[in-house]
Amino acid sequence: MDECKNRFSVKIAFILPLIVSGGGANRFLAEYAEAFRKKGYNVRIYSLIYDPERTFDSFRRLNIEASRNARLSKLAGKITKWSISRWRRIVSPPLLLIGLILESLLVLKAYFTYRPQVIFVTGNHTLIGLLSLVLRKCRFVCYYHGLPPTLEWNSLFIRPLRLLEKFTMLKCLVLANSTFTAQLIMRKAKETHIRVIHPGVDFSRFANLQKFDDGKVLINVGRIHPAKKQHFLIHLMNKLRNIEGVKLIILGFVESEQYLNELHKLVRNYGLEDKITFVYYARDEELVDFLSRSTIYLHPSIETFGISIVEAMAAGVPVIAYKEGGQRDIVSHGVDGFLAGDSLEEWVNYINILLTDRALLEKMSQAAKKKATMFSWDRAVDKFERLLYSST
Repeated sequence: MDECKNRFSVKIAFILPLIVSGGGANRFLAEYAEAFRKKGYNVRIYSLIYDPERTFDSFRRLNIEASRNARLSKLAGKITKWSISRWRRIVSPPLLLIGLILESLLVLKAYFTYRPQVIFVTGNHTLIGLLSLVLRKCRFVCYYHGLPPTLEWNSLFIRPLRLLEKFTMLKCLVLANSTFTAQLIMRKAKETHIRVIHPGVDFSRFANLQKFDDGKVLINVGRIHPAKKQHFLIHLMNKLRNIEGVKLIILGFVESEQYLNELHKLVRNYGLEDKITFVYYARDEELVDFLSRSTIYLHPSIETFGISIVEAMAAGVPVIAYKEGGQRDIVSHGVDGFLAGDSLEEWVNYINILLTDRALLEKMSQAAKKKATMFSWDRAVDKFERLLYSST
């Protein structure tokens, strides 16, 4: 692919079926595509539905081929919420085959209308290997944000799809968002040609950040959903209630109204209404402002990576994260944060250490900012280029 070495002649089509939420996959695509655009690549995103009011500002700077019909967007949002609420993922068993077909149609549309040299698929990859046999004039890249349902689920319906997934891994350049994700896929698929490209952060958003925290503000950023374990944080705040002035901000898109109601009920039962604040939506600049006023970032759930963790560290906020998952690629225990298990007492201990030792807090804050620079979008694009050229 010699023509790819001249960035200005290279067209990259990114495929993401729905751009209607604030999940990590949407954040990744918006900022990764923007990083390619800034480096001189011709970038276009193909989606079924794009709702600029319900997802990240970064998308507004990109060329997106998608419907912006408000009714379709609302319907897609409801289906997405239902799927995540019922199955803890957007692609649920009832929607899997539909999703595969629709994504394939998006690939075909991109190929015949845009004529890209690279098609970058971030959602369902199962049929991409078959498409690569026919659409030979471009390179297919499959980026995995986690274990795909074809490898996770086990049923008679899934087994033939699993074979197609493995075929895709043989035919395409396969990337994962973390060592954790890569190892999951390798164990399930016995595929060893998986390379890790970590998501990054747009550091320009944090360039002029000044810290205003009072040393008592805890924050968590993520979808409001049981998998994100915000209930753990409320139990934790009950343990911290005797620390004067300590407060918690829970910030994120609501993907489960039922779970949100349960969280509010738990807050009322503990009498923590004056200590816990919920923020259901924040623009990029608002998120930076919240982080500038925060002392410690808390992340109790297992993530396949954790862009919000890197964003907090870029803002100089030390992290206490769960000790398993993709966050192990980010947080160095005792250096720029702490990794903790299931014990509330362990989390209380680490929080107390940071709240009472201002010198250590500042040291970890500086270490967090330094570590975050390892996850720049420029570095992610550079690694992608090396892999793409070396494997052609």
